[in-house]
Amino acid sequence: IIDDKGAGAHIRDFTACLLTNSVFDRNIAKGKGGGLYIYLGNKIYLQNCSFVKNQGTYGGGFRMLHANHSIVIKSKFIQNSATDDGAAFHIINTKICRMYAIYVNGNTARFDGAGCYISRTKNLVLFTCRIFTNIAKNKGAGIYVYKTHQSCIINTNFQNNSAKFGGALVNYKCRKTIIHRSLILQNRAGLLGGAIYNDMDDCLIISHSSLQNNEAAKRWWLVCREV
Repeated sequence: IIDDKGAGAHIRDFTACLLTNSVFDRNIAKGKGGGLYIYLGNKIYLQNCSFVKNQGTYGGGFRMLHANHSIVIKSKFIQNSATDDGAAFHIINTKICRMYAIYVNGNTARFDGAGCYISRTKNLVLFTCRIFTNIAKNKGAGIYVYKTHQSCIINTNFQNNSAKFGGALVNYKCRKTIIHRSLILQNRAGLLGGAIYNDMDDCLIISHSSLQNNEAAKRWWLVCREV
């Protein structure tokens, strides 16, 4: 299916939305949200969904804008692409965003956040997620997080992702980021931050985590600016 926004599905102005056991495959949006476009809702719940080889400008898999509470559980994002940001998904202005046991593999973005692009969220949780082999031409191949109040990344694996800055993860202007019991392995940066590029965060906490065999052209696997 080829459409302007949300080629697979376009959902807006809702109180609650539940999507389970659904497949969004090879949808192409000329604009935002290749597989799915979600706008202005209260609660969105995605479980056991697959987003495969979808294309869009922002959010190849899906784009979500102005949702109060979003939960994504046991869903897969494979080989989606974005001509701008957020190849797997692109989320902006959600109060609560929680991701449990998602699998993000082989997504590509022209700019930032090939795996996940999350912006202006009050509370973000990634728990037991696997984020592998994503490619961003600019920043944050695994995940790009911008102006989030609090991010908790727990028991999550980042492996073999590559970007110019922050192979696995980029935090930019966030209040507080916690990385706990996570593995960040064999990620690459063309310039800085093979594992993590942390720019103007107020607080970054890394505990009981392992950062191994990450590479950067300037030999800095972790870069923190103005923390």
